[in-house]
Amino acid sequence: MGIVESFVSFAQGLTGERRKALEAELTALMESYSERFEFTPGELAELDRRAAEPEPRYAPGDDVERLLG
Repeated sequence: MGIVESFVSFAQGLTGERRKALEAELTALMESYSERFEFTPGELAELDRRAAEPEPRYAPGDDVERLLG
């Protein structure tokens, strides 16, 4: 039995709130693979442009720490 089959068997054994929680997580995971979350051609071009910069500049560590905590 493969991992998918094992998981399905496990999931089918869940009941009540545990099953609802798993279903919610699976729904979110499946949605994350939708085309809606893919980069647009413009975004991909911008990423390529930035990655090709010969001397990239980055935010100072203090700025990052202040922003992200």
